Amino acid sequence: MMKDIFANSTESLFSKTTEKLVIWKFEVQVLKEILYDANPDYTKADLLAFFSLTGGVAKYVENFISNGAFTLELMQEEIFTPNSLFLNEGKNTLIEKFERDYTTYFSILSLIANSKTSLPEI
Repeated sequence: MMKDIFANSTESLFSKTTEKLVIWKFEVQVLKEILYDANPDYTKADLLAFFSLTGGVAKYVENFISNGAFTLELMQEEIFTPNSLFLNEGKNTLIEKFERDYTTYFSILSLIANSKTSLPEI
């Protein structure tokens, strides 16, 4: 979204940047250290979930750590907590990508999530 705001010639902030800060994702080794500091007894499944669910993105890592979600089970609970950062992120991505039509796509995803997968059901 930020890239679009500053790089899209139709946006008001196009070409208005004076500096650019690139934030890289955490590598697996760094995630292992973060998880170890939070939970020295973590399992391989915990590490795999931590890496898979965060992708190394600092905000997601921070969210899990600050909410005590150090195990696979606790991470899953955190993701599906009402008003979770992760749930809102999905909705915000749909809104950003599909703009006014996002409700249609959100409805389709909701149907699929409720095992409605045939074309007539959708």
